[in-house]
Amino acid sequence: MDDFPLQGPNASRASLIALSSQGTAGYQRPSNGMGNTMDRHVIEFGMDHDLAFSGSEKTLAPGFIDYNAPGSPAPFYTALVTARSEQGAAQNAAGAFIAGEAPYGDSFVASFKQLPAPIHDFPKIAALYCQPVGDAVAWRDGLREAIRVLLAEYGMAVSYFSDPAYLADIDRLWLSYFALVALPGYNRQLLAEIALALWLAHAIAATVDRPDREPSALTPAQLSSLMYATIVLPSEIFPLAPAE
Repeated sequence: MDDFPLQGPNASRASLIALSSQGTAGYQRPSNGMGNTMDRHVIEFGMDHDLAFSGSEKTLAPGFIDYNAPGSPAPFYTALVTARSEQGAAQNAAGAFIAGEAPYGDSFVASFKQLPAPIHDFPKIAALYCQPVGDAVAWRDGLREAIRVLLAEYGMAVSYFSDPAYLADIDRLWLSYFALVALPGYNRQLLAEIALALWLAHAIAATVDRPDREPSALTPAQLSSLMYATIVLPSEIFPLAPAE
């Protein structure tokens, strides 16, 4: 994965927000196919159907990827909730988070090189499986095998996906994703890589059997929706209020 400029403790909030203003990301209002429209923020997975939108407009899993904090809301999440009605305040909070200012520290994921195995391989694996195929069951079996091989490569058991350290790293990815969405155009490649990683974490939770959970029993139709699963932005934060 590539490293990017103006990230980490040396990046100022002013620089980050100025850079984000050069981007072209924004909100569109396409039809949802059910007679109405919804605000959707386009995320560059590399396929036209990959979109993210407000949680108030979602339908049921597994075709939608929800944010669920592993514990109490992180300070950055709370800051975004507080700042929702003022875009400038939300962008200031996002800039501070990316720059590593207090109280956020180094929580922002500026590069997948920062993350431990096997999460740093998630975007690469997701790119192979986050696409439609004709045989949904064969797709699921192939994904399960890819995850088995990945865990074996690093000497890990499937229980890793229930480990608090893993859940904390996934939470870091979510918070980093929110920061990048709040600063559209700042780093679209990293945004896409994080989106892929979050998709894979969702697909793993939906398809990989673990000792602490009931076996996965998704139907072929549900598996097909999982291939197209879209990230649901928390409705208590997004969409941000328009700039005045």
